[in-house]
Formats: sequence, structure tokens, C-alpha cells
Amino acid sequence: MGTALRERRDEEAVRLFLQIQGKTESPPELEMLAHLKKTYGLESAKQLMHAFACFGCFYCKQGRETCPQCEGRGMREENIVCEGCIGMGLSRCGFCNGTGWIALGCIPAGFQVEVLLLRTKIAMERCKEILNKKMIRPTAKNPTHCFQTYAQHLLELDGIMGVFEETLVNAKSLVKSDHHLGDYISKVVCQGVKVAADCEKRRQKMVQWIIQSNRFAVDAKNMNPEEQDLARARVEFYEDLAHREKFVDTSLEHPFLNQAFQKFIGKN
Repeated sequence: MGTALRERRDEEAVRLFLQIQGKTESPPELEMLAHLKKTYGLESAKQLMHAFACFGCFYCKQGRETCPQCEGRGMREENIVCEGCIGMGLSRCGFCNGTGWIALGCIPAGFQVEVLLLRTKIAMERCKEILNKKMIRPTAKNPTHCFQTYAQHLLELDGIMGVFEETLVNAKSLVKSDHHLGDYISKVVCQGVKVAADCEKRRQKMVQWIIQSNRFAVDAKNMNPEEQDLARARVEFYEDLAHREKFVDTSLEHPFLNQAFQKFIGKN
């Protein structure tokens, strides 16, 4: 495992660690991190934590899977947008909640606090990068490209919010296993919720831009009648979606974060 870590073969290092753990007598799980630091050194321990944090979900690709309701078409029937994937053709993975990483419960208990905090840090950095990305406003010149760009942006934000929701849901139980980190974990949770609120605002903006780009498509002279009918159906669907506060009862909803928005930062 040490060689795999030195050569930056992180996924292999995780698999080797789990194999070693299963074949040899290991320390109690809650003492495992200290044992790892002592055996392999601090830097190798940090690298393994990062490898666990970013280990890909077993059941999906980057937090998404082909929508079972529409089989990836984005439409259930002719000009009827699929509600299961909100017309994207990809639905949120139920195992990883859209994060693209293995569920926290699959990670050794002694590593879970470190992994949770690391994932939250990574999500905050990724969120800052995405929110600072300059987005081109909807244009009549290329409405289809605009729609695809905004849809991808929407899914990226949804995955990041899944990370913050994982932190929120698991924080309380992890504090019990590591009391001296209680205040710090609570602070991280609060920061995560606030950043998630910024993601939520951007998601709502992307839905409005998706509506506008499809309105342009309806009127575009280079669109054939079938494409215009599809754009018209999308306008109607996303206008309804936009009226649902925090996307309640849709595949974009994050119920635990929605509750936390009320607690940490109020309705506004």
C-alpha cells in the first residue's frame, strides 16, 4: 500500500488498505487513523484520507445514472418532459446522493470524521470555482448550446449540494465519536449550509436561463417544427419547476438542506 501511495495510485491504495484490513489483526476502528499515521507517516495518512474521500461511487458516474423513467431520453413521450430527471436524461444517484463518491457508511469508522471534513473542504473549493465561472447569458444565436450549458451547470451544483447535505446529515453522529471536534464540525456544517444556499440561488437562476434559452429556440428560424415543439414543452415544464420553492417535490430537492436554510440563515 505504501508504494501505491508514493506513486499516487490512490484508488489502488484504498483497495489494498481494505484487503490488508481484512487479512490482518487491525486496531479498533476509532484508533485506526492514529495507527495509520504512526505506521506510514502523516503525509501518507493524509493522502489515503483524500483517496477515501474521492473514491468513486460504485453505482454511478459522477453522481448521475441513466434515468430509468425515460431511459436517458429526457422525454417520457413526445413533447412530455420527464419529471424523474427534469428533462436531463440523467437522474441523481440514490446511493451517493449525486456526489459521485462512495457513501460515508462504506468508509472505515475511524476515518469518517476526517473524510467528511475533507469532502466538505473540497466541495467548498469546487463551489467557489463554479460560482466564479463567467456564464454567458441566454442568446438567440445558439439556444440549444445555451440550454445544454445551463443544464450541465445545474447538475454540477446539485452534486456539490449533495456533499453539503451528507455533511449535515452525518455531523451529529460523528460528533459523538469525536467530542473534541464538536465545535469545529458544527462550524463547518454552518459554513457548508451557507455555501449551499449560494448554490441554491445559482440553481434557480439557471432554471430561469433554461426557460429563456428555450423561448429563443421556439422562435428560432433555423429550428424545425419538432425542435420548436420540444422547446415549447421545456418552457412550460421549467416554468412550473421555477415556481416550486427550493424545488420541493422534484428530483432537485435537498430536503435536509432546505430545513437547514431555515435554521441557519432564515427564509431569505
